[in-house]
Parts: sequence; structure tokens; C-alpha cells
Amino acid sequence: MRTVKRESIKLNQVKFEALERIARAFASDKQTHLDFYQDSLNFSEAKNYRVRRNDLKRTDHHASTPLSVHASDLAVKEAFETEKRYWATIAADIHPRIGSRQWTEEQKHYAFWLLCDEHRFSLLILDRAPINEKTGLTVSERRQVQNYLRRRARRIMKARPQVKIARSFVLDNTLYAVIDGLRGQGILISSSECLIFG
Repeated sequence: MRTVKRESIKLNQVKFEALERIARAFASDKQTHLDFYQDSLNFSEAKNYRVRRNDLKRTDHHASTPLSVHASDLAVKEAFETEKRYWATIAADIHPRIGSRQWTEEQKHYAFWLLCDEHRFSLLILDRAPINEKTGLTVSERRQVQNYLRRRARRIMKARPQVKIARSFVLDNTLYAVIDGLRGQGILISSSECLIFG
């Protein structure tokens, strides 16, 4: 997906504050979902963000956030993708080291299998190592791989992702529209308050 940056004319105070409110609400919602995914094995066992999104629709979560339902769904997706990138980055750092290990080819295959999926990898690091039934490794051979990956990961792991600054939010084409005005192009942003022209 291509990102296009566009310069904006200076917004008046009302419009700027409205955008700030959306950014704060989105950041708060995203942090709530990050907290969920970082609790126990919630991320490791999640197939995709839609599971949590659908679970939230059966609760009063949407009544507790100023975001529209769809914008809140995007916050769930953004939190899930952020957590996924966190684990993928750690795995990518370890991946080049596997080839030089004095392991059997099956052990290396098992290591790559663990690293290539963020959910499997996070399960491993959280002490629930998945077992690839297609390999014929002994328990000792599997543990050798598992223990090495855990050691390497814990050396490079940083704090889990957090929303530090509420300065952005995610929209899709159902939440905004580009319009032509007297002063050039503008954007209508859908929010729970109103449509904001920026």
C-alpha cells in the first residue's frame, strides 16, 4: 500500500481540537487492545484481529469509546498488527543466525518453522513451544532449538509496544472522503461528533 503525504492549510482551533479528540480516542482504544494482546497468550492464540473485534461486539465496549464502531474496529486491527510486527522484528533478527548453527537440517527446519509465524514464535518465547509433527526430532533436539531461540530473543527483546503519543489515527475509505472546495481539496472525516472538514 502506498502512502501519500499531503500538506494541509492551517486549521482553525475548532477543527484542530476535533482532530486531537479523534487521535486521543483512537490512541486510548488502541492501547486497550494492546493491553489485551499482551496479556498472557491472547496474541499467541489469536488467529486474526477479527476474533477480538467480534467478541467486542457482544460487550458494551463500543459504548465506552467516543469512536464510531468502525473506527474502533480499526483500532483493534492496528493493535493486532503492531503486536505482530513486534514479534516479526525479533524473529527477523534471529533468522540469519540459524544457518551457522551446528544443528541437523531437521533442527534448522524446525527453527525456521518457529520463526516464520509470529504466533508460533510468541508461543515459544512465552514457554509454550509448538511442536512440528512433520519433523522427526527427539525431545532433546527440539529443546536445544527452543532454548537457543528463547535465549537469543530475550537478549534483544524490548518492552512490548505501547501508545506513547496520541498524534495519529487510522481511517479507511468508509471514514473519510476527499472533496474539492474553493481553497482546493479537503477531507471530510467521519467521527461520532460530526463530519469535520480539514
